Amino acid sequence: MGLATETFSCSPTIFYQLFRLRCAADGKTGNMGVAGAGGFRYFGTHTPMSRRASSKIHPGWIVASLLLVALAIGGGLLLFKNVQDPYRTTAILDTTLYLENANSLRGNTYRVQGTIRNFIRGNRSGRLFSIEVDDVGKSVLPILIPESLNGVNIQRGQSFAVRLTVDENGILHVDEMRKV
Repeated sequence: MGLATETFSCSPTIFYQLFRLRCAADGKTGNMGVAGAGGFRYFGTHTPMSRRASSKIHPGWIVASLLLVALAIGGGLLLFKNVQDPYRTTAILDTTLYLENANSLRGNTYRVQGTIRNFIRGNRSGRLFSIEVDDVGKSVLPILIPESLNGVNIQRGQSFAVRLTVDENGILHVDEMRKV
């Protein structure tokens, strides 16, 4: 059976009624037709409409994408934090070993991070401060800040990252320091 088309110039309500009469007379059901410039066009043969695929995004993809973004942000922050530490290649001072025998560490360079507790004394070689090191035991160590670092404003309660050297007498001389 071929495709038969008929053109009607009428309102949609009349077209629908004619369509129902035509389908009942043919004993078929079909699609209603399309609107054109000359009115509605009715297709007399039954052409079943195919189902369209769902265009929704699967929730699993959304969750996977969010997880991937979170991992990328976390990795970037971790990398940024590690790259920002200028003393990252310097060994961390083992405070318990230093307090037991400072002479065993003479001549070595270390890093510590802690909070300034007190100003102890100042003289022509520098200023002596006590620093509470951010480690398990919260050890308090004396550090000597040379005159070359007099431009650094040091106040009680401030946190600093410090690169220091153990001199021949076991005193901790600060080479560099920055506020944390």
